Order: sequence, then C-alpha cells, then structure tokens
Amino acid sequence: MISDFYSLSEEAVNMITQEMQKILENTNARCVLLIDKSGYVIASKGSFSYLPAEDIGAIAAGSVAALGTLVNIANSNEMTIDFHSKGIDTIYFALINNRIFLNILYDSSITKKKIRDASKTFVKTVQPFLDKDATQPIKLQSVEFIEEKLSELFKEEEDK
Repeated sequence: MISDFYSLSEEAVNMITQEMQKILENTNARCVLLIDKSGYVIASKGSFSYLPAEDIGAIAAGSVAALGTLVNIANSNEMTIDFHSKGIDTIYFALINNRIFLNILYDSSITKKKIRDASKTFVKTVQPFLDKDATQPIKLQSVEFIEEKLSELFKEEEDK
C-alpha cells in the first residue's frame, strides 16, 4: 500500500492554530479542525467533549470521501451536515485544497453565514502558508524505502 505524507512547517501550524482560535472567538463554534483527507488532524482548537479530535478527523475524512462526488457535481468547495438532536447540531466542511479541509462543529445558535464568513477569512489568511509549504507528498512504498532513507541519514552522520 502506498501512503502520502503532507508536511507543514512549525510556523504554518502556529499561524493555523492562531486563526482557528479566532474562528472560535468570532463564532462561538464548539471546535475547529484542519484535517488531511487521510483523516490525520493537522491542527485543532476547541472543545471535543463527545469524541477525541483524532476520531472526529477520521470520521470527517470518511464523510468528505463519501460525499465528495456530490460536492464535485455541485461544483462546490463547501458542505454542511445538520443533525436534529442535542449536542453538535451542525458540521461544516470547507475544502481548502485537494488534500486538506477545514471542519467546524457548531450548534443551532450560530448562523451558517457566520461560519462561512469565518471559514473564508481563515482560508484567505492561511492559504499563503499552505502554499509556501506545499510540497509534493512523499510516496512511501515499503518498509525497505524507510530503512534505506534512515541508512542514508546515519551514513551521512558517520561521514562527518
């Protein structure tokens, strides 16, 4: 199985978490996550009282994958899922690029417009950091590849 790894600089992650905090402050959303389509939570802020952030990441990535065709047909980069129960009422998804999406969980006291506006501001602010760090994902095809790269690293250290 081939896996992709997407990496961001510490500076980018710090900027992202600062902007996520602004979303929480400006919207009163419960939590905000930046998730890789593999389900890896790149950054998160807020209250995760129902599920750990990692579980939300995996579930959200599955939802994006499952609903991706409908979103593409609608020619949209956003989708919202409403629940009619206590707890988290709405989950908002905004596709940032072909690899990463923003996920905001909020209740019915918050308008969709407020969430969408905060999301657009977030994307506009962090996009330069994401573009700056954009690298082609590294393809890992086997354990041998990893072992080979580690051997190269340690050989370089021994040669010094």
